[in-house]
Amino acid sequence: WFKESFLDIGEDVMEASDEGKHVMLFMHLTGCPYCYTMVEENIKHAPYTDFIKENFDVIALNIRGDREVALNEEVSLTEKELAERFKVMYTPTIVFLSPENKVVARINGYRSVADFKLVLNYVQ
Repeated sequence: WFKESFLDIGEDVMEASDEGKHVMLFMHLTGCPYCYTMVEENIKHAPYTDFIKENFDVIALNIRGDREVALNEEVSLTEKELAERFKVMYTPTIVFLSPENKVVARINGYRSVADFKLVLNYVQ
C-alpha cells in the first residue's frame, strides 16, 4: 500500500498535507535484508500499521535507482542522486517531510518496532 507516486515529491507533499498526512520517503536498496525486515516488522505487520496508513504517504525510492525524482519545481534528479543529496549511507534510510517539503526527521538503518513508533509519533 505504498503510494504510487509520479515521483513529484513537491506535489506528493501538497497532496499529503491536504489530507492531513506527512510524506515518508523509504530509501532502500534492492535485496537489503534490513530494508525487508523494516518493511515487514515496522510497516506491514506492525501494531501501528493503521496509524501509518492514516497519517503518512509512504514513497519507496531505490538508492541505486535511475527513476527521475522532482524534489520541487527547480530540482529534479535520479533516485541515486537524491540518495547522494540526502547523504544516505545506510539502508533503510527513512526521511520524513513537513508540509513545507523540508526534512523534519530521519532514521538511518533498521529500528525496532517500539523505536520506530516513537519517531512516527514525533513527526505526527
